[in-house]
Amino acid sequence: MTAFPVIGKKKSRDLCEAFIQGAPSGARGAVFYGVDQTNWDHWQRCSTNGEPYYYVDNSFYDKTRGTHYRIARNSVQHNGQGESDGQRFKALALEIKPWRKDGQHIVVCPQSDSFMREVAGWKNNWLSEAVRTMALASNRRFKIRNWDRDKMKAMSTLPADLKHAWILATYSSAASVTALLEGIPVACCAGACYGMGVRLIDIEKPIFPKDRERFFGVLADNQFTVSEMKDGTAWHALNRTN
Repeated sequence: MTAFPVIGKKKSRDLCEAFIQGAPSGARGAVFYGVDQTNWDHWQRCSTNGEPYYYVDNSFYDKTRGTHYRIARNSVQHNGQGESDGQRFKALALEIKPWRKDGQHIVVCPQSDSFMREVAGWKNNWLSEAVRTMALASNRRFKIRNWDRDKMKAMSTLPADLKHAWILATYSSAASVTALLEGIPVACCAGACYGMGVRLIDIEKPIFPKDRERFFGVLADNQFTVSEMKDGTAWHALNRTN
């Protein structure tokens, strides 16, 4: 296996190397944590030419940010499909709140320009296009959360923005997972929560899936501690269930 970390980013290098440490001898594939111009050529080759790769990113859950990291095989995020025994999610002690079927504003969570350009392959301005699309379908007020490199700061302010929210809209941000835990419906363009929400044009027709516990269990099964990367738990889980 080969690591292709973001050059100059120690965390990226350390996490890629931790995952490779846990892989069996002879395992094939590339490992990424973040993509920018320093490793974009390798990312483009793997993501478009069908070469095997593993993409590491921050936890699906705010509570485990910094202790757990989500990993997907041949994808940027797990799609949330499948089954789970729920034990890993249960260990996180997270509450699934009842659905809220009223609200006032639309929370919009854009992601970084570099992510949208390098990883998502979005050529234009996602935020502008998203707001324009949603404005055709709704007269509600938009509460736009500007992307913040300080993830802990962003995490701390999200609950206040979700208060009285009608729906949360994003491309694929993990903020949508937080919204679903809080009982707020979502509209996503890609990522794990895509199948749990609606299209941007349908924000006035939110859905309220009945299988959130199963969904959250699957996500928990696809995120791991650094120790679980190093001892092979992550590699074997991803290559057994996905």
